Amino acid sequence: MLLVILAGCAIKQFKEITVYKTKGSVQCESSGMSISESEVQLHNSGVEVFSSKCGVLDGGFAQICGGKTGDILLHTINSRYENLAVAMGYQPVSALVSEESLKGFSLVECQ
Repeated sequence: MLLVILAGCAIKQFKEITVYKTKGSVQCESSGMSISESEVQLHNSGVEVFSSKCGVLDGGFAQICGGKTGDILLHTINSRYENLAVAMGYQPVSALVSEESLKGFSLVECQ
């Protein structure tokens, strides 16, 4: 008779975190970085990306050629890569939350 005892295997659960980065788009000029370019940049640096979306920051932006836009790129990643993503210029979306804006951004269709 073969008796197999399985001890509780310690499978470390991962947590997800959503980070964002501005697209770098300029009104009347550059559309900035695409969502796929941003995802590839993270992936090539070793960051595990689960999902990617586009968004726009809450608040107003003056409509003037050469002005910034509120376009952002959002990626849900494994939280163990947060420091690496921050070093690459990404920030946790929690940094966008304020008293005026509970979320700080709205999701939009990627262009």
